[in-house]
Amino acid sequence: MLTGDTNGRWWNCFPPLALWVVAGFGCTQNDLPSSAQLSGQADERALMPASQVFAVKEQGSAQSTAADHPKPSSGVIVSDINFMQADTDGDKALDAVAICQNTKVCISRGRTNEQIIYSEPAWVSVRILDVQDTDGRDGAEVILQAFDGEGLLVCLCVIHDADRSIASYQDTGWKSVTVHAVEDTDGLAGREIVFLAKDPLGALRCLCVIHDRSRDVQSYQDWEWSSVKSLWFEDTDGKSGMEVVLEVQNSVEQLSCICIIHDATQRVMKYSNSSWIDGRIILLTDTNGQTGTEIVIGYRSSFGSGIAVIHDGNETIRTYTFRGELPAIQHVGPSSRHKGNDLCVLVERDELVILADRYEQPVPVETCDQGVHSPSGPSVHKGLQLLRPSV
Repeated sequence: MLTGDTNGRWWNCFPPLALWVVAGFGCTQNDLPSSAQLSGQADERALMPASQVFAVKEQGSAQSTAADHPKPSSGVIVSDINFMQADTDGDKALDAVAICQNTKVCISRGRTNEQIIYSEPAWVSVRILDVQDTDGRDGAEVILQAFDGEGLLVCLCVIHDADRSIASYQDTGWKSVTVHAVEDTDGLAGREIVFLAKDPLGALRCLCVIHDRSRDVQSYQDWEWSSVKSLWFEDTDGKSGMEVVLEVQNSVEQLSCICIIHDATQRVMKYSNSSWIDGRIILLTDTNGQTGTEIVIGYRSSFGSGIAVIHDGNETIRTYTFRGELPAIQHVGPSSRHKGNDLCVLVERDELVILADRYEQPVPVETCDQGVHSPSGPSVHKGLQLLRPSV
């Protein structure tokens, strides 16, 4: 149960979406690019910049650790892979993966030089998004999007080269899908494919997770979700599997909730406050020294502005409200005698306060290093450079 100054609840997700698994079709060797063509092509895989850098307070940069930045990247997979090498059949040798004839995926065995081509009649164009282990078995799978002649989505498909099959994931409610990551969300063997789907009217259909290991799709959705402003992947509860952290907006583009999807248990934790008018995730960091990362939010309300810290591990949230403009985090770092990072925050009238789990209220300080010990030396009145995802 949620405690603190918030409203929270969790609900079970919707039943798995329908899917179809079809066999891969072999083609003739003439359909495959020559080995000289394959070896001459560069790996053109590219990701959108994982996040955009913004300053909480534009007065320089403070010392911070990698643990204070979101991980892994929550950037959207946007570019095609025209060619790459990976072990796709589990024989420990690199195989060549390429798009051929715009409609087919070609794999040339590194150990035997055997050439296999995968295609479907409905595929008019294909985009390879990634090559990852999605089923927990030997060999990496090829993840792709296929489109018809009108550019409409046919499927999110996964080629299992080890057994020469294609798993086709599709739903009539998906007009478009945006794949955000291939990440372990349930703690089991094989990575999951995480994407946002929109319906034919352009409305958010779901945050969906493909469990290719079991050939099913888990759909997470709520009628209050109008759009997802940002999306992060982080271990927030200290248990196996990464959580999906959503910054959800309502129909008037106000912060509806910070929703955390626990895909391992197929539930969603919703953290919200009726007084929040606007808000955003500022950073992810450990504030109490326990397993699981906390989520730090900057928000505005009718009473002023403030900072909230979500402890998803014990399903609580602490809020700190101040007058004036949004508080600016100056420094993040551990104290000399306690585990977890303290937040040194600049509030109205250029006053500094320390926010720490061990204190019930903000503690005024003259300098940030008075309350926060930095391994690299003090950092006073400097703005922390933080990473922010792009959706």
